[in-house]
Amino acid sequence: MSHSLLSDAFQMLRPLPATEAYRLATLKPMVLGFETTNVCNADCAFCAYGRMTRPKGTMSEGTFRSALGQYTALGGGEICFTPVVGDPLLDPDLVSRIRSARAEKSIRAIELFTNLIALDRAGGPGPLLGSGLTRIGVSLGGLDGKTYETLFRRERFAQVWENLERLLTENVRGGHRVSVTVYVRALEASPGPDGEARLRRLRDLGARVVHSARYDNWGGIVAQADLPGAARFHAPKPFDGPCRELYKGLHVLWDGRVTACGCRDVNGDPDLVLGDLAREPLDAIWRGVRLATLRERFARDDRPSFCRACLKYNGFLSTYGGPDGRRALRANGRGLAPQRARDAAPR
Repeated sequence: MSHSLLSDAFQMLRPLPATEAYRLATLKPMVLGFETTNVCNADCAFCAYGRMTRPKGTMSEGTFRSALGQYTALGGGEICFTPVVGDPLLDPDLVSRIRSARAEKSIRAIELFTNLIALDRAGGPGPLLGSGLTRIGVSLGGLDGKTYETLFRRERFAQVWENLERLLTENVRGGHRVSVTVYVRALEASPGPDGEARLRRLRDLGARVVHSARYDNWGGIVAQADLPGAARFHAPKPFDGPCRELYKGLHVLWDGRVTACGCRDVNGDPDLVLGDLAREPLDAIWRGVRLATLRERFARDDRPSFCRACLKYNGFLSTYGGPDGRRALRANGRGLAPQRARDAAPR
């Protein structure tokens, strides 16, 4: 093994002090999220989409190009095309936007999450898999038509299952160039014999499969009474300091506003929206007072009410304390643009 490989392996094993972990995370966003549309073609019982109060729309090309250019100027990293709510395949320019991001040398990975109903709107499996994506997550409403209709409130199971087999088969032909995870939304813990056969089929086609009847409450927007059947909320994680979302990166909403939480900020909560790209650059938003104040509030457990009710909370230190997390943090430091690296260097 070469000296550089040994050095890298040692670095991955060496723990990061908390102060160093926070410092590396704040140098620049590790991930930039794009909500290029917040329109959806399903109405899932477990999702806050039907309770969204902000307007629906699609991101302008100018906003997308500006955010992408600013992110790469900072040193890039990862890009996520998953909306807070909505389905990215409903953006008519999605594939071309993924290709634009992939063309940037500083972009290391690109992912999205979809219900796959509109696969043909993206040109089918070939163009989507060949666009430059690294990872795709697919949300599947159960393993039969009745469960799908109960959870997604659409009669689309046969269509989605066919789309999923097409996507996975094409991915096999392409040498599994994209990592595909299928999140099977369930009404009960056991998939049953027929469901087990479908799960095996997905795995045989190279998909990672997550099967669960546990759900999230979207910061209290979704109630237990909204969940059908035996579906239940998952248990909250114990509070462990600032949420990882406040350090992982930023999320650009379709209208150009920027939120600290691309995970669950469905309505553009005033406590979580940090700025607007039409008025200030991405770097200023990342280094601004609003995000700093939000991090400080979490540090003293003075979380906004929306965040206090959220079951999706994950602590920053528990998320980034393992080898993969340390690798991501160190890569964030190495990925700095030259001027930013000089500004961040110890003096």
